[in-house]
Amino acid sequence: MISSRRVLIASLSVVGALAGLALPAAASPSATATGNFTTQVVSFDVHETGGVAFAHEVDIDTYTGSLVGAATDTYTSRTVFANGSGGGHGTEVCNACTIGGRTGGYTAVFNFTIPAGGGNFTGTETFISGTGGLAGLHGGGSFQGDGITNTYSYSYHFDP
Repeated sequence: MISSRRVLIASLSVVGALAGLALPAAASPSATATGNFTTQVVSFDVHETGGVAFAHEVDIDTYTGSLVGAATDTYTSRTVFANGSGGGHGTEVCNACTIGGRTGGYTAVFNFTIPAGGGNFTGTETFISGTGGLAGLHGGGSFQGDGITNTYSYSYHFDP
């Protein structure tokens, strides 16, 4: 005859073993945030060498649409050539933005190009981390504009 104590111990052992096999939580479904943004230059320091302008710049991008908030862009490189073409890259940080109904902070990296003649810029942004309600934020997408009328389309999801 099996004692009730042995059954209890065996049952707890099975439950413990199965708990170790639990599947990880799934990421949220992907969604797309679209809208507009305006840019305000906070600081701009430029020097020229051999007809090429190199700038150190900090901007505030104010997002509207599916992404809402004011993010600080710090350029690690921004170059403009004599023909008006150029580009750059840097980091964007928002401490209080809302996306997908969640509010928190995020850090993203961006890069962009400007065609010869100085036409509209095009670029990409990639979310690399999130905090608060945006913890687990990943994704990114494209942005474009002329400095006055700027649009974005970012696909994103939240990892558990």
